Amino acid sequence: MAPVPIPLAYRSAAGRHGQDGAARVMNMYAEEVGVEGKAKVALYAIGGLASFATLTGSGGVRAMLAISDDEIVAVAGRVLSRVDAGGGVAELGGIVSDGLVTLARNRANPVQTMITCDGSTSLLQSGSLTAFTDPDLAPANSVSSHGGYFLWTHDD
Repeated sequence: MAPVPIPLAYRSAAGRHGQDGAARVMNMYAEEVGVEGKAKVALYAIGGLASFATLTGSGGVRAMLAISDDEIVAVAGRVLSRVDAGGGVAELGGIVSDGLVTLARNRANPVQTMITCDGSTSLLQSGSLTAFTDPDLAPANSVSSHGGYFLWTHDD
């Protein structure tokens, strides 16, 4: 089979609504090579990421969740942190194990965020992290939210 050239975008024309424009060049720039080149335009990669915030936990980021328009909570290693829109980081507390971490928030005022990991559930509200206990709730392996309510899943 003969090789088929792949047409790559070399302009950024997103259009008014995104889908109505041409392809966009992201983290690259186009440079015209001229008629003597193998292609008339060459694309060169440029660094597109910049450091925004440094989390205090050791290890990779295990979970993140937007809790408002200008802040997120993130779990890195075994540390839960809040990151604001300016990149400021505040350590909120610890997570009990290295298992799967799930986060969910409801629509309460102030916002309530549940953190579930290996059967342990914690509640984050107004910057305070506390253990969440309910005699009717068996140890959960994940948490989600729907319609402003929390939903947990269990092994059984």
